[in-house]
Amino acid sequence: MWPHTSSSTISGWLGPDRVRCISEPDVTVTLAPVARPGEEVVMAALVSSGRLPMAVAGDSGDGQVDSFPVLRRGESVTLRGYTITVIGDNDDTHTVTITLNL
Repeated sequence: MWPHTSSSTISGWLGPDRVRCISEPDVTVTLAPVARPGEEVVMAALVSSGRLPMAVAGDSGDGQVDSFPVLRRGESVTLRGYTITVIGDNDDTHTVTITLNL
């Protein structure tokens, strides 16, 4: 799972059913691998007022995505007031919690 802060990652190459837009202050999402065909959610997008969306996506398979590290189970990162924690990793899907820090 990787956190990313560029809108280029979601500009047209994923269908709308593969991206979950997050507006809740505390949510759990399971992400499938980005390269897997189908309709599973592979990216969560957090939109904050007046800023580019922040994307959270499944592992691309090489441990890096655009120089952002892939997080493993139990690891977390805080970006733009959100803490993203990987709570499940079965080597295929990643389950993450996304929490707004108030």
